Amino acid sequence: MQNAPLSERELEVARLIAAGYSNKQMASELGISHNTVARHVANIMRKMSAGNRTEAVLNAIRQELIPFG
Repeated sequence: MQNAPLSERELEVARLIAAGYSNKQMASELGISHNTVARHVANIMRKMSAGNRTEAVLNAIRQELIPFG
């Protein structure tokens, strides 16, 4: 499932990761559980073929899925 499109929620989570939010902060901001955030982050990393959150965000920016800055 690598390079599968990100869902709307995953795009939202990716933008929050790019903004420096922690999983706990994202859970609070989005009104979802920490476990759900962790699952979204894992899905983003898998779909972006990334080994960490930073690489996932960089790949999403390169693919113009989320804005830079």
